[in-house]
Amino acid sequence: MSRRQERIRVMELFYQMDMLDEFVISSETKETLNEYQKSVVDAFLTNREAINQSIVDVLRDWTLDRIGKTDLACIRLAVTEIKYLDDVPFKVAINEAVELAKVYGDDDSPKFINGLLKSFAE
Repeated sequence: MSRRQERIRVMELFYQMDMLDEFVISSETKETLNEYQKSVVDAFLTNREAINQSIVDVLRDWTLDRIGKTDLACIRLAVTEIKYLDDVPFKVAINEAVELAKVYGDDDSPKFINGLLKSFAE
């Protein structure tokens, strides 16, 4: 499985958690994840409030509720990688989030996510 495929699975999990408003993961689901995926999910679940606050801090006149759930999943994935995974360079995390947004988001998603994450990384 490529790293992009691993990220897609994590993004899908973040999306599902947000849709269900249930930020937990079942042991059955966790067993299907590889080490990278587990590390991202664990870091997100442990630091969800700080991650959300980091996103809010760079939003201009927006709240998390205004961000599409797919975009938010991409952003949360990148912020988690940047803040909590030492082996992922911030430029890679941003680029991967933008690439995911090109496939899963709407037409404005890549530009929005790129700008937000660049502001976050500064």
